[in-house]
Amino acid sequence: MIATIPRWLVGLLLGGSTIVVSALADSAQAQSLDRRALKGNLECENTPARTSLTIIVGDGRVTAVVPTYDINGVLIEPNLAGGSVDSAGNLHFGQTVYMPNAALRANYTVTLSAAGSILTGTQVWTETTGGRSVTRTCKGTVFKVGLPKQ
Repeated sequence: MIATIPRWLVGLLLGGSTIVVSALADSAQAQSLDRRALKGNLECENTPARTSLTIIVGDGRVTAVVPTYDINGVLIEPNLAGGSVDSAGNLHFGQTVYMPNAALRANYTVTLSAAGSILTGTQVWTETTGGRSVTRTCKGTVFKVGLPKQ
């Protein structure tokens, strides 16, 4: 799978210290979509600021770099999220991030349109000890941009 990720994205992710497992949507429903890049913003409840995100789409697969705030609201390094394109052309991607004190399960959907695409999502952080859970609703917008040079 690493061979299909753009080199600039792999370089960005290798600098991270968190362990990331990409959650993939049902590939049976994946639809081929022209290769494209999207950039935009993500804003989640109870976090101090909006973050930027990058999404690459190709061959029915979605790969996204998603900066995330941890369970205590501290910005952690960007994490890789993965998923697929559904039969209606919507993007579905998610991530699972394990940290020493908590785990994140996040899912996002992007509804594409010519005027600008809408992103919605949910992040659920759960402490590994104590069981405290924090759920954040997320929203944002993304726009088509040129593909990065390889």
